[in-house]
Amino acid sequence: MPGFAILGLLLAALVATPARAAHTLTGPFDDTVASYTTVTNGTMETHSGTVLGTWVDYYSGKLGYDSRGPYAGSGAAGLLDQSWSHTGAGVALQQTVSVTRGASYVLSGYVYNAIVGGGNAYLDLADQSYAQADGGSGDCGSLSTSGAATWQFVYCQFTASSSSSSVTVRTVVDGTVNPGSYAFFDQVALTPAASFSPPESLSTDDDGDGYSELAGDCDDGDASLHPGVAEYCDGVDEDCDGIADEGAVDAATWYQDGDGDGYGGTIALAACTQPSGYLPTSTDCDDADTSVHPGASEHCDGVDEDCDGTVDDGAVDMATWYLDGDGDGYGGAATSIACTQPSGHLATSTDCDDADSGVHPGASEHCDGVDEDCDGVADEGAVDMATWYLDGDGDGYGGPATTIACTQPSGHLATSTDCADADATIHPGAAEWCNGVDDDCSGVIDDSYALDALPWHPDLDGDGYGDATTTWTACTAPSGCIADDSDCDDHDAAVNPAAAEWCDGYDDDCDGMVDEADAVDATTWYHDGDGDGFGDPLDSTVACDPPPWHVAAAGDCDDTNFSVYPGSIETWYDGVDQDCDGNDDDQDLDGWPQAEDCDDEDPLVHPEAAEVWYDGVDQDCDGASDFDQDGDGHDSATWGGDDCDDSDPATFPGAPDAPYDGVINDCDAADEYDADGDGHDAERYGGDDCDDHASDVHPGATEVWYDGIDQDCDGNDDDQDGDGWPLADDCDDTDPDAWPGAEGWSEDCEPLDPDSGGPADTDAHGDSAIPPDRFLGGGGCRCSSSAAPGLGWPLFGLLGLVRSRRRRPTA
Repeated sequence: MPGFAILGLLLAALVATPARAAHTLTGPFDDTVASYTTVTNGTMETHSGTVLGTWVDYYSGKLGYDSRGPYAGSGAAGLLDQSWSHTGAGVALQQTVSVTRGASYVLSGYVYNAIVGGGNAYLDLADQSYAQADGGSGDCGSLSTSGAATWQFVYCQFTASSSSSSVTVRTVVDGTVNPGSYAFFDQVALTPAASFSPPESLSTDDDGDGYSELAGDCDDGDASLHPGVAEYCDGVDEDCDGIADEGAVDAATWYQDGDGDGYGGTIALAACTQPSGYLPTSTDCDDADTSVHPGASEHCDGVDEDCDGTVDDGAVDMATWYLDGDGDGYGGAATSIACTQPSGHLATSTDCDDADSGVHPGASEHCDGVDEDCDGVADEGAVDMATWYLDGDGDGYGGPATTIACTQPSGHLATSTDCADADATIHPGAAEWCNGVDDDCSGVIDDSYALDALPWHPDLDGDGYGDATTTWTACTAPSGCIADDSDCDDHDAAVNPAAAEWCDGYDDDCDGMVDEADAVDATTWYHDGDGDGFGDPLDSTVACDPPPWHVAAAGDCDDTNFSVYPGSIETWYDGVDQDCDGNDDDQDLDGWPQAEDCDDEDPLVHPEAAEVWYDGVDQDCDGASDFDQDGDGHDSATWGGDDCDDSDPATFPGAPDAPYDGVINDCDAADEYDADGDGHDAERYGGDDCDDHASDVHPGATEVWYDGIDQDCDGNDDDQDGDGWPLADDCDDTDPDAWPGAEGWSEDCEPLDPDSGGPADTDAHGDSAIPPDRFLGGGGCRCSSSAAPGLGWPLFGLLGLVRSRRRRPTA
C-alpha cells in the first residue's frame, strides 16, 4: 500500500542519509505489523508486552510494571501521580543494554505525555554522547511534544561509540511534574537499524473495503468483513459489531412455546438456530396454558382446549343433571347430560318422590308413616316426638344416649346427668382417677386432684424433648409438657437428641460435636481435574465444605478436557461428546443418528416419524413422494398430480375399474356406466345403450340387418322397410308398401298368375274374379243404379287400387 511505501522510503532515508530531526508518528498504531528485534543480551521489553521486571525507578528504586495495553490509556510502566520538587531533567526508569561498538541502532517506543503545566516526556541515552543519524552528536534527543495526552510512537537512530560496548536507555521527564500529572512509556525497544521497521497506522484501510481498523474493521485483511455489511447464519461476525449471526438475513422464524406444552404459539423470533423454548410451527391457540393445544382433552370450561375452533365440544367432564319434576329444589331420577345446567334440572338426585313437593331431603318428619325427608326411614326424628335418656348402667342416672319417641321407652329417664352410662362406677359424686375418664362427671377428665397424677416437664420448643429444670404434676401431660427431660437446648426445636446433624455450626443432635461427617446436608463434592466447573462422578467426597479441586456439580465425562462438560457447546459428528449427554450424532434428539436420519436438525423427521402428507417434507425418510399418500405411484390431483383419490392405492389413472359399482378407480368418471366406451351409458343405469359390452352397438350406430344384433338399439333387426313385417313374412323388406294383405295386386305378396301375369285371383282374360262388392264402399253398395256395369265397377276398382298403394301398415 502507499502508506507502507512511504514509511519504507522514510526509513531508508534515515539509514542512508543523515536526518535533520527526530521522527514521530501519530497513533494509534497496529503493533502486529511492527518489527522489533532487540539486541543481544538486551533485557528491555519487547513488542509482545511482557513485564518490565528489569526496569528500575531511578529515585525510589521500585521496579517498573506494565498493567495495560499500549493504547487503552489505563496503566502502563510510568510515573503516575509522582510529585517532583526539583527542576531540570528527571530520570524515571533506566536500563543498561549491551551493544556492538560502532554499530547503528534505533531507539523506539510509545510515549503518553499527560504532564499538566508543561514538560516533555521522552526516551534518551544517559550520560554519554553518541553520533546521531543526522550527523550531530549528543543524546538521542526529545521525541515527545509537551502535554500531548495521546500515545505517540517515537524513534531515533544513533551510532554506538567505538570505545563502549553498552548504552544506558532511560525514560525522561524535564520540567516540574505537578501532582496529578503522569507520563507512560510502553514497548520500548533498542533495535539494530537494519532490522527496524515502524508500525502501521490503524487508520489505514488495508483490504480496501472503505473501513480501517480505527474505523471499526474487525478484519482488515478481508474486504467482505466490515461495519454495515449484511450478517448471515455462518458463525462469522460480518458486520464487525462483536456478535456473530445477530440479525442474519437468512435467519429462520421460530415460535415460542410459552407454556411448554410442545406446541408453538404466535410469538415469533428470527434466529439462526432454534432458540430454547421455541418451535418451528405455530398451532397453539393459547400459549399461556399447558392444557390448551391441538389434541388436548376438551372440558366444560368455556375454553377451546383442543384448538379446533369450538368450545366445550365432546367435553370429558360433562355432568349428569336431574329433573326436579315437583319444583321442590331436589332432583329426581330423570337425567340429562350437558356441560351447563338445563332449565328445571339440578346437579344431584336425592328426591325420593319427585311428584310431591313436600317430600324431599331436609323436609320435616312427622309421625304419619311417611318418609318425608327421604332417608329411607319413616317417622324418625319426627318434630312432635319427645326425647328420652337411657340409664344403661342402672345407676339411677340418665346418660347422653337418647331415644326420640312419642312414649317413654323401657330403661329410659326424662333427665341426663350420667357422663358414662355404661359404667355404674361413673356418675356424679364418684372418686376421680387418672384413667382418661371423668369419673365424677364434673365435666373435667382426670382433674389435677386425681389420686394417681404424674410429674411432667416443659417442652418449650415443641421438639418432643423436655427440660428437667421445671416439673408439673398432672394425670396427663400439661400443654407444652412431656415426660422426657433430655433436651440440651429447649429454646430451639431443631436441637434435640434425635435431631439430624446439619452443616450449620451447631450441635444439632446434642452429642457434643458440631458439623460431624454424618451431617444430613453434607454435600457430595466431585473432583474437578480440568477446572471446568464439573467433577468426575466416579471420584467424590462427602463433607460440609468443599475440598480443594472439588465442585458440587458432577457429570463431567472427560475430567481431563476443559472444553468437555455438561452444558458445553456440542460440536456435532466429531466423535467427541462435548456436553456429556451421551450423544454426538443425533443433533435433533429424535433417537436417530445422522447416518440414518435424512434431516438431523429436525426432531420431527426420522425413519419412524409419522408422515405429514402434502407439506413437502419427507418426515419418515423413505424417499417417496410427499404428494402420493396412498403410494400408488401417482401424486394427488390436489397437489399438481393426476390421482383423483390419494387415500386409495387402488385408484389412479389407468387402474382396473369395475363398471356400474359407483366407484371410479381409473379417475375417469365418463366410463363408469359406459363399459364399452362408445359414449352411451347402459340402459339399466339410465342410459340408452342396449348392449354396453359392444362398442359398435348404440343409438345411431349403422344397423346390419338380419344378423340377430340390434346395432342402433331401436328394437328392430329384421324389418328393414319398417312396415311391421319381418323379413321372414315380408315379400319385399325394402318396400314399406309391400306386405302380406296390402291392397293392390302387386303389393299384397300374393303369387302372380302364370298365364295373365296378373294376380292369381283374376280370370283367364285378366278380369278380376274378386266379387265386385270388394271394390265398393258402404258394404258393397254401388254408387248409382244407372251406372253402366261395364264401366262403373272397374273404375271404382281402379280407384281402390290406387288408394291401397298409398296405405301403410298399421301394425
